[in-house]
Amino acid sequence: MRNSRTKFNAFFYIFFVIVFVGLVSMNMILLNVITKVDGDARLINYLGLVRGSSQRLVKQELQGIDADDKIQYIQDILSEIDTGNGKNNIIKVNNPKFKSQLSILLKDWETLKKSIYNFREDNDKDRLYEVSEYFFLSANDMVFVAESVSNQKLNLILRLKIFLVVFVIITIIVVVLQLKQTNMLNNDVKELDTIAKKDKLTGLYNRRACDEEIERYVMANSLDKFACICIDLDNLKYFNDNYGHFVGDKLIELFARALHEVFSSTGFVSRNGGDEFVIFIENTSEDNIKSLIKKLDDNVREKN
Repeated sequence: MRNSRTKFNAFFYIFFVIVFVGLVSMNMILLNVITKVDGDARLINYLGLVRGSSQRLVKQELQGIDADDKIQYIQDILSEIDTGNGKNNIIKVNNPKFKSQLSILLKDWETLKKSIYNFREDNDKDRLYEVSEYFFLSANDMVFVAESVSNQKLNLILRLKIFLVVFVIITIIVVVLQLKQTNMLNNDVKELDTIAKKDKLTGLYNRRACDEEIERYVMANSLDKFACICIDLDNLKYFNDNYGHFVGDKLIELFARALHEVFSSTGFVSRNGGDEFVIFIENTSEDNIKSLIKKLDDNVREKN
């Protein structure tokens, strides 16, 4: 019993270590993904600014107004998106699909810049307009790719949350089962302890329980107004020899029942072996003891 309980407790300890490590790991992953999703929102916002600013840039150039400030503004944003370094705190995304689309966008941006500088020389509005529309579509695709990458992370967060809920539910179930098992083991231990302290024939406490009770009284120093009654059945050997041990055992059972009826509510009753019985009573008096002994005598006479 003790070995099984030790093994179970060891398993439960290991399980909780695994649960703790698992919960910490999942929370760290979840926080990391949430941080990246927040960064994705900022990235998507700046991609939208690139898309819109490029149109305003071209419109201004077509009106004959140099917009070098807007060129530099878009250049700074795209460089920061590409490298992750800059003043806007834009995160660098390493998703292959995103990087592929970004590479296309950067090439289209170089083409648009070249077209702007050429336009300032040759005033070819149709060519500049055509390139700007192409860049707008490329930037639009870039926004959609960024949103797709962000949605993948959102789906991962959802899956992690579901897994976390399932993990917690499983943990609760295991805890409930462990508590139930522990309660059963404790009950078994108590039952075995009770069995070990009870006399099989009479159901009274045995010698072991009597010795423990004496030790308890001594340790507690509670011997004031304390009574100890020792009883030995006479002529039990005669009944065993002449009528058999079955009859002798019946006599012991009947007497034990009488002891239980008289003393169990007020004291401790034990069979110390054979025909010897011991009763302990706390907080009592001589008159009370005499009254209980008379009650026992009457009970025995009635049973006879």
